[in-house]
Amino acid sequence: MTRRRTRRFVLILACVLVATPCYADKTPAYQGSRNQGPEQTERFSQSYKVSADGILDLQNIAGDVRVTSARTNEIRIDAIKRVRSRDESQTRRLLSDLRIEVSHTGNRVEVRTIYPRTQGRNTSASVDYTITVPASAMVNVKTISGDVSVADVKGEVRAETVSGSVDISATPNL
Repeated sequence: MTRRRTRRFVLILACVLVATPCYADKTPAYQGSRNQGPEQTERFSQSYKVSADGILDLQNIAGDVRVTSARTNEIRIDAIKRVRSRDESQTRRLLSDLRIEVSHTGNRVEVRTIYPRTQGRNTSASVDYTITVPASAMVNVKTISGDVSVADVKGEVRAETVSGSVDISATPNL
């Protein structure tokens, strides 16, 4: 009886292993998260004139922030807004409501990411920033969920994240 069960098990296992590749080839590839649908994005790009010791103050909730120095007296902000939702019209609305607010006063540039209120659990939104600042600029970055990296900035640097990593290189004034 034990041999019979073993043979049956091996036969069933062999059938499953043979059939699996055929089934897998016919399964359509899924684009996006299972719970949240496909991703939609929108780009943001702005530059602001400041002096060599300009100040960048950025606050974000979700998304990575990368700051490097440049040989110009401007702060350049490039960002990608990302939204996912099961409902395509809701995704477009959320992408429109996800705002990047910039305040430029004198030598200071403040960046705030304003996230829309969402209904339901099957939505997500984030903004990834790539920013260049003058080499002597002061940089203050706070985010809740995302990685922060700052490189080659000689001015004072403060970088915080709750859930993510902070990587500072060639930056003496932490």
